[in-house]
Amino acid sequence: MKNMNRNSRKISPFSLINTLVLLIICTLFLIPFFHLLAKSLSGAYPVIRGEVGLWPKDFQLDSYINVIGNRQFRNSFLSSTFLATVGTFISVLLTIMVAYPLSKPYFKGRKIILYAFVISWLLTPSIVPVFFLIKNLGLMNNLFSVILVNVIYTFNMLIVKTYFEGMPESLSEAAQIEGASNLRIFFTIIAPLAKPVIATITIYSVFGYWNSYFFPMLFISKPHLRPIQVYIYELVYAAMGSTSGNISDVASKNVSSIPDVVRSTSVFVSIVPVMMIYPFAQKHFVKGMLIGSVKG
Repeated sequence: MKNMNRNSRKISPFSLINTLVLLIICTLFLIPFFHLLAKSLSGAYPVIRGEVGLWPKDFQLDSYINVIGNRQFRNSFLSSTFLATVGTFISVLLTIMVAYPLSKPYFKGRKIILYAFVISWLLTPSIVPVFFLIKNLGLMNNLFSVILVNVIYTFNMLIVKTYFEGMPESLSEAAQIEGASNLRIFFTIIAPLAKPVIATITIYSVFGYWNSYFFPMLFISKPHLRPIQVYIYELVYAAMGSTSGNISDVASKNVSSIPDVVRSTSVFVSIVPVMMIYPFAQKHFVKGMLIGSVKG
């Protein structure tokens, strides 16, 4: 018994090498992260002179106060929140409702619809017809235009379809014998059992809508409707244009006018909501990522 416990505690060379490699990769990702954080919390002179490493110098919060206290920032934050909540809800709901019938071999026209999704995914139309479609629908300067163009992502739909295909058919058959309708079977039996895959595509959708930049730039021209990523771009662009002159002139201004400080602060302000959401869904996300690796 003692020998078994000793053998179980031994670390194999592969596990050791794997752990070291992962630690190195994590370190390479964390160094730029902490460097940007240090810049966002440092004063003007250390940042301009390139003296800031992984620890802030001349600690200050002026840049955060300037970014968060701006009215346009609050409007942009609300726009991104709307996209990440309403857009994700609509996208996830439609995705799972499309994937469920496509997972059934007896569904008529299944292959044709699947081919249509895959072809539209591989042969993405150019932006010109998409722009005119949104314009003709009267959705310019409307946040639903951003939701519409990303409402069903084929990759997410295929993930959900694969998960549904791995569920036993006896579940729905037993419910049908009891007289349950297809909608009731889906929402009361199938959907609750599909929490891991739903959590996975929910995270994907939240990240996608929160980080949306290109389509809002095309479809939304009103400043108060533009999401936070567009606001950050405009903020950094304006800050870069305001730094003409020598170091003394730049440093004499508010620290929030320094491009590196503005850029670093904007990055952290934009990723804080994502960092707060991910830990709560991590357990289901890990399970969802393993979908299709083992099928019964």
